[in-house]
Amino acid sequence: MKKYLFLQFKRVFRYFPYVLGLSILLFFATVAALAGLLSANEQKLEHRKVHVGVTGNIDDPLLQLGLNALKTFDDSKFSIELLPYEENEAKDALTKGEISAYIVMPEDFVNKALYGQVERIRFVTTTETTDIITLFKNMRHSMLLQCFD
Repeated sequence: MKKYLFLQFKRVFRYFPYVLGLSILLFFATVAALAGLLSANEQKLEHRKVHVGVTGNIDDPLLQLGLNALKTFDDSKFSIELLPYEENEAKDALTKGEISAYIVMPEDFVNKALYGQVERIRFVTTTETTDIITLFKNMRHSMLLQCFD
């Protein structure tokens, strides 16, 4: 019985190098295909983070609370990064392409809004910047779909 088992193992192990080589080849082909798909998916426009500058009285605690809430709770935290700037620095960063847009918050915006005087917020971007506008369109569309669910 031992001799028969030994002969069967010998017969099976004769094909082992071929099976091992093919398995390794298939493994590396699968890893390469997956890496290619992931890198192509990361470079898409809708998967990149958009940098937006915020100017105005950033030291206002209520404004900081609102910005932190937006960063923490909203779904846009994965696609928009809000960065504090002075208005001159924001203009320079926009022309250099470091940010996609910047928001100019009026002085005492939050305090006036609490009393019902909502002032306009200026949103400044360039004509070359299409990623931020596309992002806002997609966010608006997804918010509308969520409202009707």
